Amino acid sequence: MAAMTAATNPFEVFADTYTPRPVKARRKRPANGQAMSAKDERLEERSRLAANYRREEARRTAEALASPLGKHLASLLAEFDKLTIDDADVMIGRIEAQDWLLRADEDFRRLALRLIDKRIGRIRGDAGLVELDDPLPGDPDNAFFIIKRLLRAA
Repeated sequence: MAAMTAATNPFEVFADTYTPRPVKARRKRPANGQAMSAKDERLEERSRLAANYRREEARRTAEALASPLGKHLASLLAEFDKLTIDDADVMIGRIEAQDWLLRADEDFRRLALRLIDKRIGRIRGDAGLVELDDPLPGDPDNAFFIIKRLLRAA
């Protein structure tokens, strides 16, 4: 009888999928008080920093969306959820019509661009396309680059 590998063993695949990250991290730590290798320490530190960054970014986003301008942005993003891959001109036109967004401070415009980029990626994914597809030099700009130019977000 052939030995099952982790990739073909459905029980191990299930366990790997549904085991929480903190439990997996504890399992990776050396037992018996052994010191971690320098590489493992760097990887753990990088993971910890990335998790802290994601938490802080989520906090800032929630805080910004709770502001009066953020409520306008949230309703604009909700409108974009109804758009399809063929509605890039509609999206660009809606953003051009938002004077409050074009006059907002630079940090808020960057946040708006990031959230709009996520919506564009979702729309592309729903259409069966690659989420990120920048045009080649010499090709016309796509919706993201046009919106980036409108929002003056570097």
